[in-house]
Amino acid sequence: MNVFDQLKAQMRGTPTEPLPENTLVIDVRSPAEFSMGHVEGALNIPVENISAQTTQALSDKSQTLVLYCASGMRSGMARSMLMQLGFTNVINGGNAYETAQLVNKPLVR
Repeated sequence: MNVFDQLKAQMRGTPTEPLPENTLVIDVRSPAEFSMGHVEGALNIPVENISAQTTQALSDKSQTLVLYCASGMRSGMARSMLMQLGFTNVINGGNAYETAQLVNKPLVR
């Protein structure tokens, strides 16, 4: 892994160990984008809907969350927002393909 890849992984919060079984995958794209294809089992919470109110259902703030979007930009913003709300294990998975590989799940179309 080159220096650029190491910095990218650090900024995204990418783990060095395998992900826990209870890892929750969240697609922060729009419902229309989600319906065109997503990681199997992912929840769709558009980035503009992330707030203290919408995250009440996520009661365990230490649960590992993997976020993704089309490029990693919106999921990066969502990661920052969730960390400000007290979530401690939030990973920016990048795009759907990268996230599917990270969590070892297929893409559903």
